[in-house]
Amino acid sequence: MPYDSPGYTVPPNALSSHYFVARVLYPALLGDGEIKRNSHFVKFFCEALPPDIGDYAQLRILAFRKETA
Repeated sequence: MPYDSPGYTVPPNALSSHYFVARVLYPALLGDGEIKRNSHFVKFFCEALPPDIGDYAQLRILAFRKETA
């Protein structure tokens, strides 16, 4: 069963903004420079933007609960 709780919700596209910033925006602005993992640029924009903008990430977060009989 899909996990449903009033106090805990994770949108399936929660990684979308991070993926876009880290894999598209950062390399595009960097040009031919060396790409650094966990850069301050990516951290800054990932904290500044809501996490679930768009649908860019290849990964989805799906939460389920075990249904008891």
